[in-house]
Amino acid sequence: MVECPTCSDDEFETERAMKIHHATAHGEKLAQVTTTCEHCGEEYTVTEAEADRSRFCSKDCLSNWQADEFSGQKSPTWTGGEVELTCEYCGDTYTVTPAREDESRFCSSECHGQWRSEHKTGTDSPAWEGGDDAVTCEFCGDRYYVRPARVNETRFCSKECKHDWQAANYTGSNNPFWSGGKVELSCEQCGESYRVNSAVAADSRFCSRSCQSDWQADNWVQEDAPAWDGGVVTVECVQCGTEFGAKQSVADTRRFCSVECMGDWRSEQRSGSDAPGWQGGTVTVNCEHCGEKFDRKPSEADTARFCSYACRDEWLSSRTGSDHPNWEGGRIPYGPGWNPQTRQAVRERDDYTCQECGISQEQHQEQIGRKLDVHHLASARDNTNPAVYNAARNLITLCLPCHRKYETGELPAGQSS
Repeated sequence: MVECPTCSDDEFETERAMKIHHATAHGEKLAQVTTTCEHCGEEYTVTEAEADRSRFCSKDCLSNWQADEFSGQKSPTWTGGEVELTCEYCGDTYTVTPAREDESRFCSSECHGQWRSEHKTGTDSPAWEGGDDAVTCEFCGDRYYVRPARVNETRFCSKECKHDWQAANYTGSNNPFWSGGKVELSCEQCGESYRVNSAVAADSRFCSRSCQSDWQADNWVQEDAPAWDGGVVTVECVQCGTEFGAKQSVADTRRFCSVECMGDWRSEQRSGSDAPGWQGGTVTVNCEHCGEKFDRKPSEADTARFCSYACRDEWLSSRTGSDHPNWEGGRIPYGPGWNPQTRQAVRERDDYTCQECGISQEQHQEQIGRKLDVHHLASARDNTNPAVYNAARNLITLCLPCHRKYETGELPAGQSS
């Protein structure tokens, strides 16, 4: 973030935003001094705050100066240049920095890999553990080889042998998950016998879901049903008087036999002052244009001025010049210094780009049909000196939509959107 040197406001994201703020909020552009670029010799201007530390007119000059001055032994990171070594694998010569001379042995990662594949195998490998040991598979009896570290934990030569051994040995009571086997029960509905795991025997009553459903249909009816709530009772419709059935649990709240009857009852009983949303009815207001009376809700009475859009539009059309609600005093003669050359110079300074939204002049001409606007940051109404309000520091390039936002105060001068 960039800080204003006058008021110490540090909410500006760029130097340009801070300068625009300073020109508008403090009434003057930051003082600038002329200095000479150490690379190209051209003169350029900077603020007094930047003068002591500024040495170059652009980043290009800074980069070119560093390329000329910070090379070889002049570089701050110079460590003595590079030294020449011979690759231990292919014999080619290569160069490295002195800091890597003691640790470098190969010219490339490929040579390093090839050397390791030839010299770091078998007993020469840093991870050598004594070679593979022979083990006999517990299922098929074949011999297979594994690392010494796995001899005590391996039992089978393959996953297939392991699965076949488990299928042969982990059955019935030999299975680690054995829970007692299956038990035989009699279905409470059809009487047929069926088998289930002993773990669920205590909760099982039926041999199938169909038998369970048939039993519930025979035994869970009316008062015997677990969800019985009193059955259906007769209720009379408040609107039409027709009797209809409703569950006893909702009988106290059911008042209508249909949605239609409920709607008819509300239209008859919930109108005017009887409506729950009643706010006192409408009040009469006089139209400011035609004088006719019209009705509005009490909440709208203070803001309603016209009986229709047509009356409002005719009233606005009759308010021109100083009678218009947005009148600010008419056109302002900008005086000397406000000319096409000044506006063109400001557009060129701002790189032919809107300083708010970033649209280019080429895009602006395609969309709007004209060049970018040039706006006065400090209005001519606030200053009688054309040399001040027509100065380049008081002008900014804007597109038409952003210009309108500046004029209406939606975007205060110098504050990014």
